[in-house]
Amino acid sequence: LPICLVFIYAIRHIHKGVKVRARDALYAGTTNVIPFFITMSFFAIQLLPLTFLGIIFGIGRSRGLFIGNVENYTAMGVLAGGVMLTFYFIPTIIISLYAVTIPGVYPMNTMRAVRIMVSQRRLEVVKNLLVFVIFVFLSYIALLALLVTYLPRFANLSLDLFFLIALPVIHTMMYKLYLKLLETSKTEQAELAAK
Repeated sequence: LPICLVFIYAIRHIHKGVKVRARDALYAGTTNVIPFFITMSFFAIQLLPLTFLGIIFGIGRSRGLFIGNVENYTAMGVLAGGVMLTFYFIPTIIISLYAVTIPGVYPMNTMRAVRIMVSQRRLEVVKNLLVFVIFVFLSYIALLALLVTYLPRFANLSLDLFFLIALPVIHTMMYKLYLKLLETSKTEQAELAAK
């Protein structure tokens, strides 16, 4: 958790063209740990319905409760609905994680503002998030394949090595998505004000 705040702080200042020292990023970046933790709590709460549906689906499949095709397809439909509902709510929280790291903002106000900002471009945000997830997954598989093939002694360290490399990249990509949404929102507000 704290390392995410450090990366977000460093990325924000590097994007502004400000030189950032590691010490400054570590100390100043972690000042927003409470708002970030509150937003992460909302993220966990929004994952609960999908988690419960997954548990119920797993129990039903393993115990043979879904006997016929109707029960199987109904259960899969309910699970798919839970996945879709989760993908509907999650983008707001993920973008809020980057917005809430700005000093002096409050989590609830930030989530409200981001919800309005994301609501008009939810499909674009979900598409970008899916691209990020696929990118991360394929990158990990490629790294694992390279390590298993050429350096099998270090294959057990592949996850640590992957996150060491991928975490700054993921935060950079997500911060750029946040900035893109912010700029689009400001442009739309300026166009509305001009009318």
